[in-house]
Amino acid sequence: MRRFWNWLTPEPHNTDPDADSVRVLRISGTIAEESWFDNDTTPAIFAAERNAGSGPVTIWLNSPGGDVVAAAQIYNMLIDYPGTVTVNIDGIAASAASVIAMAATKVAMSPVSMLMIHNPATMAVGDKDELARAMSMLESVKESIINAYQLKTGLSRAKLSKLMDAETWMDAHAAIEMGFADELLTGERNPAFNDKPDESDDDDDDDYSYSAPSYSYEEPSYSAPSYSGGGGASTAIATAQSYLGVPYVWGGESYGGVDCSGLTMLAWESAGVDLPHLSRAQYSYGTHVPIGSMEAGDLIFWSSNGTQSGIYHVAIYLGGGQMIEAPTFGVPVRITGVYSWGSIMPYAVRL
Repeated sequence: MRRFWNWLTPEPHNTDPDADSVRVLRISGTIAEESWFDNDTTPAIFAAERNAGSGPVTIWLNSPGGDVVAAAQIYNMLIDYPGTVTVNIDGIAASAASVIAMAATKVAMSPVSMLMIHNPATMAVGDKDELARAMSMLESVKESIINAYQLKTGLSRAKLSKLMDAETWMDAHAAIEMGFADELLTGERNPAFNDKPDESDDDDDDDYSYSAPSYSYEEPSYSAPSYSGGGGASTAIATAQSYLGVPYVWGGESYGGVDCSGLTMLAWESAGVDLPHLSRAQYSYGTHVPIGSMEAGDLIFWSSNGTQSGIYHVAIYLGGGQMIEAPTFGVPVRITGVYSWGSIMPYAVRL
């Protein structure tokens, strides 16, 4: 069986003989392209290699996913490992590979890497009973995957289920915001992965720096806006206004606290529209209308680069140049004037 992992032995950075050297594991390509079941000794081989040393382990992960059973076994082996496990996502951690990442003590992502979660899939043939059993199995697998995501992120099972239903792609910033990752991958990569390890590298091409997009505002004076949107928009706005004064809590989706996409999700959920709890994913819903043609109830989006991939904030337009939003830490849900026009996406979303 072709292995999709590779243990590496980089040169130690610490010359202290009493210090634990970091063992490095590269996981790349499709996980278990040939199923674990093709070779019952494969998990044992992986476990034996894992236990061949001690101390911290760093995993460089770049995989589109694969066999969820194999991913689950790697997850369990890493969770059970007595040392610190760091996962560095330097390409993609999609599908089953994202489950492996959740076993880490710390997950770091390159600014150009991606993480994707979605529902498990299988192929099934047979009569209706066989298909029903396959569907039941997939539901159970989904619940087991949610267990891993919830332990890492602390998000609710309902929210995680919606993110999986929507096949949610996250860049490093979004993954960190939602708790799937902990920090940006910065500085020099491990020498074991340099194409020419014997040559010194004097440039700073690998020294990544990143700062989350920010925005400033001034609290305006205003009178409560009037709006004449449809029944759905009126319901959504009324629900959003019921959250006025609720504190900003990242990942929140209750009166105990909400974030920007949580507020819009809850508001439109009350009007019968099911949105994912992720601002850039919400941009894919409804109909896009020019920002100059916004109506009450439309969703406004802010982007760091003018595209959907850079969306970092969403609010509900109320009409009259005003909107309702869950802005940022330390600022509760409020009604304010529309600000930072230069960062607003050129189209709003009408649901």
